[in-house]
Amino acid sequence: MKNKLLSAFILAIVLVVIFAVPALAKNDVLEFVSEAKRQQFIQVYGAITFLATVVVYFFSGARQGNDAGLWRTAVSFSLLCLVGIGAIWYMMAKSSPDENYGHGTDYNLLKTAQEGGVCDELKQADVNLTASAGKDNQINVRMLDSQRDVDCMVNEQIKSATKNGAEQPVFIQTGAFIQSLEFTSANDVVVTGYIWQRYPANTPDFVQHGFILPEGDDEIYYMDTEADGGADYRENLPDGGVLLGWYIHTALRQTFDYSKYPFDRQDIWLRFWHLDFDRNVILTPDFKGYGIPSDTLPEWPHRDGIFLGLERDFVLERLDPERTYFNYHYNNYNVDFGFSNYQGQNAFPELYFNVGASRQVLDALVAYLIPLFILLLMSFGVQFIVTQIPEKMSMHGISTTGLIAYYASLFFIGILAHLDIRRTLNASGVVYIEYFYFILYVILLLQTVNSIIFAATDDVGFLEYKDNLIPKVIFFPITLGLMFAITAYLFY
Repeated sequence: MKNKLLSAFILAIVLVVIFAVPALAKNDVLEFVSEAKRQQFIQVYGAITFLATVVVYFFSGARQGNDAGLWRTAVSFSLLCLVGIGAIWYMMAKSSPDENYGHGTDYNLLKTAQEGGVCDELKQADVNLTASAGKDNQINVRMLDSQRDVDCMVNEQIKSATKNGAEQPVFIQTGAFIQSLEFTSANDVVVTGYIWQRYPANTPDFVQHGFILPEGDDEIYYMDTEADGGADYRENLPDGGVLLGWYIHTALRQTFDYSKYPFDRQDIWLRFWHLDFDRNVILTPDFKGYGIPSDTLPEWPHRDGIFLGLERDFVLERLDPERTYFNYHYNNYNVDFGFSNYQGQNAFPELYFNVGASRQVLDALVAYLIPLFILLLMSFGVQFIVTQIPEKMSMHGISTTGLIAYYASLFFIGILAHLDIRRTLNASGVVYIEYFYFILYVILLLQTVNSIIFAATDDVGFLEYKDNLIPKVIFFPITLGLMFAITAYLFY
């Protein structure tokens, strides 16, 4: 009766987690699970797992050395860890894309302006610091959901120029349409599409027509000059201004964070400078070019699965488009590029058009994690039949050298799969899924040591206890416990 109650207790915890975790998303935008809720879950579930395991250990007979009680405790803890890993995976898959700009990153995300609300002010940075972003030198980022957010930037820049006696800013509307994106390496992406700009009739004479893609590799200057061949298309505007458009095909060198692979999100961006980047010429998004505002699109729908500025049949290998959006990065520079009156050194708003994409998780799970778990099961299967009883050794055909050779073959298979991950991503640093392979290597090494010591001597009571029972019982608790701990730590 006691064992049935313990089994029901563990099953109840598992069922509560399975049904409760999706409920965490109900009150978030588009059912996103916030970072705070994920952290709260990890804390609570970790405590529940520990307490439940203690309860099973004391009441199953494991404390008295009962074999069934030991196995029941091991299975309970392993099951709870496995469910916990799955729950955290689910919450990561449902997390908000804004976490790329969240707490602890290199960015200070400014709140978007609401109807009738106030504008979020810039966090002042020390311009003497290095231009590289960091936690102590965060880059201000302003999301552009509507013209209200653009107006916040316009007002702050006019006030700043007036206060500092600087050149008054000139604003040029700019739009982007992306036709294709292709990763050629971990940090290089080839982009094709169209960029357009509207130059009103009252544009100052010093303002050239065109823009720069500063992270481009091939063609980065797009100008409307006779020497350059002019823009690819143009149209005269009713106010006497001109609309200019260019076709772009260039490779962009960017930094992507793969540390959470296969639950990573990537933001692929086009960063724009005006040709007169030394002057106070600021690019703004051409919302009207996207039909904003309108009855159906009152503001930019970057959280609604509508991908404005993206080809309808857009394909991105192993990634799914999640949103498109404009934002400003208020970048600081510790150089003046040789200009005597450079305007963009301190918190200058640089326009970005971004394509946010999420990883196709199932592809990575099938390719890398399922084989890994099969290797672990095969490893446990051999561990389970390790014995010093002559009759069983003869029946199973066990020898120490045979076990070592078997573990070595599993290690070799694991290394090949691990190397395939490294070749596919070509990422710097260690990514999340690699830690599981490190755990596999540690387990295989411990099993090899266990087999050698168990066969060589009878002096290690821990290994000799009930014919090597303890290593068999703790195999999955150690394996899944480490996996759960790493998952909780990296995704906290």
